[in-house]
Amino acid sequence: MSNIRVTYSGLFFFIIGIITIFTGLAFMLIITRSLTSQEYGTWNLINGLIMYAAIIQPVTSYWVTREIARGEKSGKTAVFSNGLFSSVGILIYLLVAFFTSNQTDVNQQILFFGVLLVPILFLNGVLGSINMGFKPHATSIGQFFLEISKIPLALFFVYFLDFGVSGIILAVFLGHIPSILLLSYSAREKIVGTIKKELFKKWIKLSWISLYPGIGSLLRSLDILIFSVITGSVIGLAYYGAAWSVSTLAVHSGSISAAVYSKLLGGGKADYLEDNITQIFYFAIPLSAISITFARPGLFALNPIYEIAAPLVLIMTMRVILDTFNKTFEQFITGVEKVDINSKSTFKNYVKSKLFVIPTIRLIQNGVYMVLLIGGLIFLSSNDFEFDLLIYWVLLGFFVSIPTTIYLYILVHRNFQIKIDFKRIIKYLFICLVTFVPVFLLAEQYLDYDERIIVFLPNLLVFIGLAIGGYLLLTCLLDLKTKQLFNSIITEIKTKLK
Repeated sequence: MSNIRVTYSGLFFFIIGIITIFTGLAFMLIITRSLTSQEYGTWNLINGLIMYAAIIQPVTSYWVTREIARGEKSGKTAVFSNGLFSSVGILIYLLVAFFTSNQTDVNQQILFFGVLLVPILFLNGVLGSINMGFKPHATSIGQFFLEISKIPLALFFVYFLDFGVSGIILAVFLGHIPSILLLSYSAREKIVGTIKKELFKKWIKLSWISLYPGIGSLLRSLDILIFSVITGSVIGLAYYGAAWSVSTLAVHSGSISAAVYSKLLGGGKADYLEDNITQIFYFAIPLSAISITFARPGLFALNPIYEIAAPLVLIMTMRVILDTFNKTFEQFITGVEKVDINSKSTFKNYVKSKLFVIPTIRLIQNGVYMVLLIGGLIFLSSNDFEFDLLIYWVLLGFFVSIPTTIYLYILVHRNFQIKIDFKRIIKYLFICLVTFVPVFLLAEQYLDYDERIIVFLPNLLVFIGLAIGGYLLLTCLLDLKTKQLFNSIITEIKTKLK
């Protein structure tokens, strides 16, 4: 699969990601302006419960991307087996929802209704994994269709019909249908033929490898459940969710490396990785600056009651940056692992491979995180306010990510001999400060916090546009490679339009 164009697919992912920032903002504004904090907290809890149900999804999706990238016709088998595993996911969701509803003040019927999302997420996920193996950019188009579709559906069910959390569930469920149709069409040549029992048996046999990373992820995702159980309320989750939605802009910078995994799996060269990492920094720096600089107005736009959560955004944004690079480094390292190509690989071979070692590091990290989180929340809950507990929660999430980032970078450096271009990165940071600090001071002075979103949002976007426009302009003028990157984008667009 060396014909995959990393920069082209990466930029495709990134551009779609930037577009979905605005569609996601529209969706968030609809639900945060329409729901009470209790209802919004319930929605965040449902998202957390779905992660527990999705823990078995990698049994299929983990392997199908690797095999499709290497030319194996495994798509139809993946879709069939994914349907079986989604049934197990439904059962897991219902069991966890039953337990959670008995420990918190959440509406049990609403939690149970959320199970509707499990099978549709499983199907969309496996189709995305198939496309990632040979046509990575199609996955981003599917995401775009999903985000666009959710907006009118949320307006209809949540804003006009006032269905509350049930309306969000219906909007997200129906919004997945256009994405599934597009991904199915894109992957049509990969989901034909017969269902291969030998592949299904292989996936079951090696499920301990595909499920193992999920154990660490499951541990990490338990924080939502633990916080709601210890505090006995979902109100804190509403503030956490609002802050998280403002903090996650930088995650889109990781889209630049979205096609690297498939490229490496297909045996492609790795000489582009240094530039790829620098490009992630180039986009991560201004996106993070938006989250931090406009934390307060961003939360105010979602709903004025969440404005006090601005300190959470600063900490969360730093964690998002680390998580973005962690995911990118993991893709680099596991993309060159070939233990699964050899049918004679033993249990010992797999345990020594990067497919097992990296999830083990994650498991240790998240295990420490859980112990410190539970202990800290129990200790603090008797004396401190709930917002202080939120501060502790997000600070802990940031600090436990630092050692993992350092370790993964060392692994990447050893495997690829990558040297990060710190001079260019420092240049980007300096330009970001030059453009964002004056805009921040202007916004503090002149931005009118009008509760009418139709008045406030356009004014906020003007200040954001000034900061981003200044950053892009100065980097193009002062950095040759950035200018070359944008020239290549313009050339590609002109080629497509001919």
